[in-house]
Amino acid sequence: MTWVSAVWTRPAVIEIGEWLLTVLLAQLTLMLLIPATNPFSHKALSIAGCVAMIIVGLLCRCARATSPVPEAFAVVTWSLAMAAGACLLIVINNPGPLDAVHMISMGTATFVLAVAIAALHQRLHSQRNNNKYTSRGYTFTAAVVLVTLMPLWLGPWLDWLAAGELTVNAIVAASPLSYLAVMADYDYLRSEWFYQHTPVGMLRYDYLPKLAYSGGWLLLALAALAVPRVSAWVRNAFNFYVLHKARH
Repeated sequence: MTWVSAVWTRPAVIEIGEWLLTVLLAQLTLMLLIPATNPFSHKALSIAGCVAMIIVGLLCRCARATSPVPEAFAVVTWSLAMAAGACLLIVINNPGPLDAVHMISMGTATFVLAVAIAALHQRLHSQRNNNKYTSRGYTFTAAVVLVTLMPLWLGPWLDWLAAGELTVNAIVAASPLSYLAVMADYDYLRSEWFYQHTPVGMLRYDYLPKLAYSGGWLLLALAALAVPRVSAWVRNAFNFYVLHKARH
């Protein structure tokens, strides 16, 4: 069975059901973490919805059966599903009038982030021959959460060490939250909640431009997807060199 036939023979109802379950779990996560007396702006809620969708989707991805489809196809389709789910969460959690530009921007940002994260996660996918894959997948998800919240838990250290602007900018830029915030035109580090829980908002920092952020995450995804091809090319070239030397 080719990967094309494998895609089309898998019942669409199963794919849709898994996607709806992921959206439901992401929404439940938001309801558990965000108080009923919601103090957050609609942009903050949009960012929270995108993060919840990616993290919950990544956890569900760790438990999925091995797929015969090519890596790039699996990464792109999963990322599109995460972007669609994030947009649905934005609609659910923002009862006010919808801003089409904001929706497109956040959907695009979720897709770009999901592509990069899924491409890195896919490196574990090729080694899925025992239970170690699942544990590595959950460890990878925990690492994504830590990197996402880096400005929060590293903030006190940056303040205590009187870190320079370059260091602060690097920490801020590395967090996926910052990319989502830039795409939402929202300075989340100077929002009320972050201002109360991390001193980063009191430090001098600058966000990267939207294009630079998007390009950086996409380059990371391409690099992760290219690793097997590059390693295979290097291995073949080395074997050819060794064989050539042996003959001469």
